[in-house]
Amino acid sequence: MELEKHIISATTDVFQTMVMMEANAGPSLDHQPRSFEQTVSGMLGLSGDLQGILNIHCSYAAAKQITSNLLGMEVESIDEDVRDAIGEIANMIAGGLKAGLASHNLNVNLSTPTTIAGDSFTTNRISKAECIIIPFHIAEERILVDFQYILPR
Repeated sequence: MELEKHIISATTDVFQTMVMMEANAGPSLDHQPRSFEQTVSGMLGLSGDLQGILNIHCSYAAAKQITSNLLGMEVESIDEDVRDAIGEIANMIAGGLKAGLASHNLNVNLSTPTTIAGDSFTTNRISKAECIIIPFHIAEERILVDFQYILPR
C-alpha cells in the first residue's frame, strides 16, 4: 500500500505549499520515541478502512518557525497560535494521507486534531499497531511524523 510514500508525499506537500519550507525526509526509524522534551505534538485519529493515529512532534524552535511561516508573523512563545498551527499541520498531513489512501480504495475518516505542548511528557503506543516513524529536516530543525495504524479485518 506504500503508506510511507504517502506520508512523505503528504508531509512534503504541506510544508512546501502551506508553510513555504522544504521538509526533507530521512530514513524511517525502527523505534518510536515515547519521551519528549520541549515539544509541541499534533495528533489526529483515523477511522474507517484503516484505523490509527497520525502524530507530528516538533521541538519548540521548530513549532515557532512553522507557525511564523504559516501565519506570516513572528512567533516568540509557545502559545495558543502555535498549538493551533501544529494541530492544523497534522490535519493537513492526515488529509493528504487520506487522499493517498483513497487511491487504494480505502475510505478513511479524520477526527479533529488535538495538540499538547510541554517541557517533558510521554506518549503511549496503540496496542498491536504497526508504526511508521519518519524524521523530517526543516531548516535546522528536525520533526517526527509517526503513524500508528491497524488494518481492520
